Amino acid sequence: MTLTKILFVIEEMSGGGAEKVTSILANSFSAMKDFEVFLVTLVSRKQEYYISSEVNRISRTNLYHNKISEYISRYYFIKKTIKTLKPDYVISLSMYTTNILLTLGGIIRNYKLILSERNDPRRLPESRIKKIARDFSYYFADGMVIQTENVRDYFPAFLRNKAFVIPNPVESVSKEIADKREKKIITCSRLVVQKNIVLLLDSFAQIRKDFSDYTLHIWGEGPLKPKLVQHSIKLGIDNAVFFHDFEKDVIKKNSSAMVYVSTSDYEGISNSMLEALAVGMPVVCTDCPVGGARLAIIDGENGFLVSVGDKEKIIEVVERIICNEELAKRISINAAASMDRFSKEKISDIWKKYIERL
Repeated sequence: MTLTKILFVIEEMSGGGAEKVTSILANSFSAMKDFEVFLVTLVSRKQEYYISSEVNRISRTNLYHNKISEYISRYYFIKKTIKTLKPDYVISLSMYTTNILLTLGGIIRNYKLILSERNDPRRLPESRIKKIARDFSYYFADGMVIQTENVRDYFPAFLRNKAFVIPNPVESVSKEIADKREKKIITCSRLVVQKNIVLLLDSFAQIRKDFSDYTLHIWGEGPLKPKLVQHSIKLGIDNAVFFHDFEKDVIKKNSSAMVYVSTSDYEGISNSMLEALAVGMPVVCTDCPVGGARLAIIDGENGFLVSVGDKEKIIEVVERIICNEELAKRISINAAASMDRFSKEKISDIWKKYIERL
C-alpha cells in the first residue's frame, strides 16, 4: 500500500506554541496507518518536545549570520528536500518568512501546501509590507488554517473564504483534579513584550501584600528575562518570584498550583493556557482581541477572562480564587470537563479531514 507523505516544516523545535502543535500533529499523523511523516527543521537547535521515532527527522545544519545568505540557504534546502521526498502535503506552522519561502517554490506544484496563521495577524509582522507579503503567501497556498473566527475578519476578502478554523490541540485531558492546591501562582511563556510579564509582576506585588505566603513561578526564556528579574527586585518581591528555564510538561508537573495567569497583550491561542485548563487548574487570562482565550474559556464557568492590561481585575479575580475554595474547585472541575473538544485525537482528525478534501 502506498502511504500518503506529509512533510511538516518549522524553524525549530524549541519551546514555543507552534512547535508544540507541530510535534502533536506530526506524532498523531505518524500513528495513523495511512501516512508517512517527515519533520523538517530549518534551525538546528535542541529539541524541546517529544517526537515519535515513527517521524522521519530532517534538520538543516548550515547556518549563516548574514540574513540574506541565511534565507537563500533555507529556500534551497526546502526546495531540495521537497524535490527529494516528493510529499503529497507540505504543512507549515512557521513564521511568515518561512511561509513566503515555501510559496516561492512555485504556484504549479505536485503537492498541496497548507500554511497556518499562529498569532494575531493585526500585530505581527509589524510592517505593512511584510503583512502584504504574508497575505500573498496565503493566497498562493492550497490551504490556510487559522485558530479562531475573529482571525478571519482581519484578512482581505480574497482570503476570508479560504481560511479554515482549527484550534490548538492539547496532549491530554486530566481525569483527576488536585484535591489540595499549593500556595503558588504560575505562568509559562516566552519572555517577550507580547506576554506582558511586567503586568503579572505588578499584579503579584499587590496580591502578596495580603497573601505573603504565596509565590510566583515563571517558566520560559527570552530577551526580557534580565529586565524582568530587575523589575521583581524593584518591586521588592524577588524573594517570592522564581524564574525557571523552559521545561517539558511544566503544567502537568505543577497541576496543583492555585492558579495559572496569562497576561498577554495579544495571542493566537495560548497553548499553556489550554494545558492549564486541561489539568483542571483555575485559569485567569487576558481576553486578547482575536479571541483565543474566549474560544476556550466561558468567564466565571471554567476560568476567568479579564480585559487586556487590567491589573486591578487580575488582582481581584486571583484573590477571589485564593479565598474561595469552593469556587476554585468548581472552576477546576469545569475546566477539565470542557477540554475534550481540544483533545489531540479530535483536532488531528479535523486536520486529516481538512487536508484530504483540498
